Amino acid sequence: MTAPVSVSAALPALLSRLSARGWPLLSVDALADFARQHGEVVAFCVDDPTKLPEVADAAVILPELLKDSGLPLTPCVVDPAGNAELQARYGVMKYPAFLFLRDGGYVGVMAGLRSWGEYLHEVNEMRARPVGRAPSIGIKVAGPNAGGCA
Repeated sequence: MTAPVSVSAALPALLSRLSARGWPLLSVDALADFARQHGEVVAFCVDDPTKLPEVADAAVILPELLKDSGLPLTPCVVDPAGNAELQARYGVMKYPAFLFLRDGGYVGVMAGLRSWGEYLHEVNEMRARPVGRAPSIGIKVAGPNAGGCA
C-alpha cells in the first residue's frame, strides 16, 4: 500500500483562493468535458507551493495575465491529486504549468515561470495553434517491481 502524500496547509489555501475567484477545481477526467463546454480554456496545473514556491507566484500571475491580455480564456484548476494522470494524458512534467485546451482538444503547455513579455507572446502563440496531439501517448509505464507489463 502506498503512503498518503503529505500536503502542507499552503495547497488547500491556494486552491481555496482560486476557487473564490470562480475557478473550478477539476479532475483530469473532467478537464476535456469542461473545455468542450467552454471553448478556449487555460488549466492551472499545480503542486504543493511549500515544495514549489513558483506555484504561488503563478497563482498571482495567471489572473493578471488573463485580465491584462483581455483574452477570452476560461480558467480552471486541475486537482493536484491527479498529477500522475495529468502527466500521462497531457505530458505535463513540470509545475506550475498552464495547460491550454480548445473545444476539449490539446493545444499546448507553458511550464515554469517567465517574464511578462514572454507570457504574453506565448499565450498569443497558444491561441494561434491548432488543436493537436498531446506529447504523451497516455500509456502508464510500470516500474520493474510493479509487476505486469512494463
